[in-house]
Amino acid sequence: MAGKIVRRGGVVAFIVGVSTVLAIPAFAYASHTTKTVGVASGAQGTATAICPAGQHITFGGIGAPLGVPLGSGPEMFPQQFFADSTQTNWTTVAVNGKRDDMNHPANLTSHAYCGPHSTRTVVTKTVSVASGNVGVATATCPAGTVVLGGGYKTPPVTPYPYTLITRLRAPTSTSVEVAAVHFAQTPTTTLTAIAYCGDGPALTEVTAAIAMNGSEPSTKSVTATCPVGKNVMWGGMWGQFPSATSSTLPEVLPFSMTAASKTQWKVAAYNPNSASGFLKALAYCR
Repeated sequence: MAGKIVRRGGVVAFIVGVSTVLAIPAFAYASHTTKTVGVASGAQGTATAICPAGQHITFGGIGAPLGVPLGSGPEMFPQQFFADSTQTNWTTVAVNGKRDDMNHPANLTSHAYCGPHSTRTVVTKTVSVASGNVGVATATCPAGTVVLGGGYKTPPVTPYPYTLITRLRAPTSTSVEVAAVHFAQTPTTTLTAIAYCGDGPALTEVTAAIAMNGSEPSTKSVTATCPVGKNVMWGGMWGQFPSATSSTLPEVLPFSMTAASKTQWKVAAYNPNSASGFLKALAYCR
């Protein structure tokens, strides 16, 4: 699935039930650890947060600053978001974009939300994305399992990233979808969706959406809250981005997503273009 693109430049919430609630107990993450690293302008940063002994990754989060307007501060764009092979570490990779002679070092933080559960089954799907296109990769869980988490990978490029992740979500209870725009005149790149799968019941999706007005003087954030009695099991995001060439379409760039509490998922973004678009925080709850 691809669309052509050659340039970059009040909260509404609703709940989508994706399964019948069963009498199976659900547990929030038991611990939250972080790792912060400094990243120079034009450099790639890798931050890995480690779970306490005896626990595995439940899901991950990222804290990455973005100066507003673009060019006035750090431009930290996430490129990779995944658990290691032991599922005890959560790694976030980002590039702090450097344009011209700008110099804005900044911190990158990886968040590991952990619990005393077993490891999940990992499924990946990799697609090629040509220069000037939007690419979508979808990883599907094995039969009899449901999505319990998601991640992504695209090859980082310095001093300025050529691929921006704009969407991470579960379009069904058994799949993870990742979308990215690959702009500028660079060779074909790859985009990998990662699904972490396990036993049901399927999770309930809660979406909170906010309007991102064009060229606002600040970033914005939106928070999705699980229904009473349910906890966040993982979270995603969706920033509206054009699938066709136009300087008048929104370019909503998500750059940070974390669990605000055991029942809330928060996403932050910036829209540098002149047209208004949407930003969605997607909480997957049980």
